[in-house]
Amino acid sequence: MESGPITFRVKTLTPLWTGGSDGKMDRVHETGIIGSIRWWYEVIARGLGYYVCDPTSDNRCKLSGKENDGEERISKLCPACYLFGTTGWKRMFSLSVTVDGKQPVRGNEPFSQATTNNINKNWLSKIFEKNLYDRDFFGSLELRVFPRCDRNQIEKQLKAVLSIMSNFGSLGAKPQFGYGLFELTDDAEETKESLRIINRFLKENCFVKKSGDEKGFSLKNYWKIETEVGKSLPPANLEYLGSEVKNSYIPMSFDVRYMLRKEYFGKCGSKKATAEIFGRTKGDKSASKVFVSSFYKEDQKNEKYKLRIWGFTARAVSEIIREAIERDYQTNSDGEIFSFGEMLSEVTEIDS
Repeated sequence: MESGPITFRVKTLTPLWTGGSDGKMDRVHETGIIGSIRWWYEVIARGLGYYVCDPTSDNRCKLSGKENDGEERISKLCPACYLFGTTGWKRMFSLSVTVDGKQPVRGNEPFSQATTNNINKNWLSKIFEKNLYDRDFFGSLELRVFPRCDRNQIEKQLKAVLSIMSNFGSLGAKPQFGYGLFELTDDAEETKESLRIINRFLKENCFVKKSGDEKGFSLKNYWKIETEVGKSLPPANLEYLGSEVKNSYIPMSFDVRYMLRKEYFGKCGSKKATAEIFGRTKGDKSASKVFVSSFYKEDQKNEKYKLRIWGFTARAVSEIIREAIERDYQTNSDGEIFSFGEMLSEVTEIDS
C-alpha cells in the first residue's frame, strides 16, 4: 500500500492569489487552494443533479456526534462536506504546497492590475489599496495531498475536479480579476471522463438528499469563451500601482470587465440587471457571475495572447460578451461558446 503523498503538479498561466485570514498574500495559503477546489466540486455536483449545501450558511451539513455508524453519518452529509469537511466531520485529506520540496511557497510577483483607461485608475487604487505590498505567485508548484483513507478514491476525485478547473476555471481566489489560470503538467483527465468519475462516486454513496439551491453556481448554466486576441496589446511590462509583470501575461482583466459591464448595461438598460450579472460592491453586495482572465500565453513562442471568459448565466449574456470581445479585441469570430449541457446529459444517462 502506498503511503507517500498524492502529487499534482501545477503550472500557472496567470498569477495565483490565495490570501490569508487577513486578506494579504504573503505566500500560497493551502486554505485558499482547498477552498477553490471545494467551490468547483460543488459546481460540478450541482450540475450532475446532486444537492450541495452552502458551507457558509446556518443550513450547512453538520454532525452531532450521536450518529450510530458511518452510514448514518454519510447520510447527513452532502458530497462536498464529505470530502472537504464540516462541523463534526474532518476533511478526507490534508494538503501542502511546495516548490522543489520547499515550504512555504512565497509570493514572487508584485500584486498588480494594469489599465490603459484613465477612468479605471481611481477604481483600481481604491480596490487594491490594501494589497499594494502583496506578492502573488507565478510559476510551477506541487500540490501534495495526504489522504486520511481510501487513497485511490481521493486521488480520482481530486484529479477529476482539478482537470475540469484547469480547462474551465481557475485555482485560488480573485478569478474575476484574472488570477489563477493554470494547467496540470501531469496528464489531466478528459472532461467527460472527469464528470463520469465524479458522477459514479456521488451515485455510489448515500449522501444527504434535499431540494437543490437553484441560485447556486452550477455547470448547468456554465459557459466559456476562450480565444486568441488579434489586437495589439500594451507591452507586458506596463506598470501600474508600482508593479511590473512578465511577458507571460498582462493583468488587464479589470479593463475587459469594465468594457463588458458597460456593454451589457447598454443592451439591457437596467443597473439592477447589470449588477445581478457583474456583481455589487456596495449595499447588498453580491459576487460576479462573469469571470475574466488576464491575457495569457500557453506557449511563449506564440506572440499572441489568449483570453478566457466564463460565467454562470443565461446564454444570451455570453452572446453579448462574445460580440463585444470580437469587436474590441479582434478575436476573428473564433470565440465559440462552450457549455456543458449535452455532456451532462450524456454522463448522467450513461451511468443511470
